[in-house]
Amino acid sequence: MFHIRPCPFTTSELFDKKLAKLHPRERKDVLEAIERMTNEAPNFSPGLGIDKIESAKGIKPTVWEARANKELRMSWQFIDVVLDDKGTKTKGIFFRNVDHHDRLLKKP
Repeated sequence: MFHIRPCPFTTSELFDKKLAKLHPRERKDVLEAIERMTNEAPNFSPGLGIDKIESAKGIKPTVWEARANKELRMSWQFIDVVLDDKGTKTKGIFFRNVDHHDRLLKKP
C-alpha cells in the first residue's frame, strides 16, 4: 500500500471560516488534531475519538468525526488524491466542518 506522510488534506470554505472564528487556544487544538490525523492516517489513535456521523448516513463517502479537544469536533471524509500526471492516487482527508459536538452533528 502506498503511504505519504503526512497524509494530504484539504478543507472546505465552511471549515476555514469556522476555524478563523475560534479562540486562539481552540484553533491551536484543531490544528494539532489535523497534524495528528495526517501523520497517523489511516490508523488513528483512540485519543482522536474517530467515529462515523450517523446523521450523515446518506452522504458518500462516509462522513466521520474526530475530536480536537473535549468540546470541539471536526467532520471529515477520506478522498482520493491524484499525486502526479500519471494518475497515481492515494487517500487524503477532506475536512468539512469544525464546531462544538452537538452543533457539528446537526450540520456535518
